[in-house]
Amino acid sequence: MIVLYSLIALYVFFFIKSIGTYFIRVKKLNFIINKFNDVRKKFPERQISSNEPYYNPYKQNEEIAHIIIKNLFDDMPLISDLLPYDFYTGSFSLNDDAESVIKKFTTYYDLLASEYSSLQYKKLSYFSLIKPIKEIFLIPSKILSWFGLTLGTISARIFSLLTIVCVGVFNRYISKSIDWIISLIS
Repeated sequence: MIVLYSLIALYVFFFIKSIGTYFIRVKKLNFIINKFNDVRKKFPERQISSNEPYYNPYKQNEEIAHIIIKNLFDDMPLISDLLPYDFYTGSFSLNDDAESVIKKFTTYYDLLASEYSSLQYKKLSYFSLIKPIKEIFLIPSKILSWFGLTLGTISARIFSLLTIVCVGVFNRYISKSIDWIISLIS
């Protein structure tokens, strides 16, 4: 009976964790995308004045890069956390030229918007009733990964299945096995 209550508690824990992960990720993405939008609103517009006989895009790009670095430099850990590792190309830096800062800005903005739409597409998987069962089933392979041995998808499932079967058999016949070993010794 204790095992059943433990499994139910694990199921509820993983289900609530999955839903909480979804809402926290959506909140973070909304925050950072809104911050990008606010930064874009601060960009100067292209203006040609009578004092300037020609338009200087380099000066304007420098202003835009300064606005980007000023407003988003502190949020780079959050941005790198929200983006997949493959897409992270480094932080905004004063050492970079203005064009590369602007290019990173547009790249990160596009990737964050793509990540948000992907999250909305996968919304039902976060609310799935089967996902917690998968999490419970894969606990043995996760414990193994804590010790540095990361298995592939199929091998992790096989290892988890064998571990669960061995533990079940061991629990079922432990008292008979101990009695048999004691009878052999005495």
